[in-house]
Amino acid sequence: MTTDREFTLIRHFDTDEAEELACLGGIRHDLNRVLEYCSVLEALSPAPMSKEPLQPLLVWEAVSTACVIAYARCFASGFRRSLEHTLLDTAPEHINKTHNYFIEIRNKHVAHSVNSSEDNAVMLEFEMRGMTPQGVISATTRSHRLIPIGESEIPKLRELVSWVDGQIEPLYMAELDKVLNAARKLSPHELLDLGIAPRRSFFQHDKLLTRRREKQ
Repeated sequence: MTTDREFTLIRHFDTDEAEELACLGGIRHDLNRVLEYCSVLEALSPAPMSKEPLQPLLVWEAVSTACVIAYARCFASGFRRSLEHTLLDTAPEHINKTHNYFIEIRNKHVAHSVNSSEDNAVMLEFEMRGMTPQGVISATTRSHRLIPIGESEIPKLRELVSWVDGQIEPLYMAELDKVLNAARKLSPHELLDLGIAPRRSFFQHDKLLTRRREKQ
């Protein structure tokens, strides 16, 4: 006597009912990434204060930049529905100020060069004889950037992200209930006809580009 083997399948529920849940899930994914990036920075602390050695400074700059971008993209228009900045209208004043601060860091420093957070200069090298310049040997450029996040700002960003996620979670859970109610009305045949879900949390960019080229 044989019995049917029991197992589970995961399928992509790509319907109108699931669209809002998918958007909220993407936003919560980005917020969680910010917290994970903050953990990386905390593990790297204290923040490097010079270019020697260079690698710790580069890693801190890259991860702190990722923090700002991941948070700000939750409020930026794009493929998914974004959060409105008015969400922060009911936040405590210090949370609202922290939000505006990091959005400004993204807009005026990380994504665009519109303020004094960077310094670009042309430098001349010339020979000297005593105290008298003799002639210019070379010209070069020098650039400095302010790192997006310092050590003291990590707890503030964590608090901000936790507050925003706290506002979204009830909406997420409500949409989750709607999706489950709709999905449980599907027949076995309809369930099996659903698309295959991606197995990884990150797409492989080379495969994604290949697919796009094939469609052109």
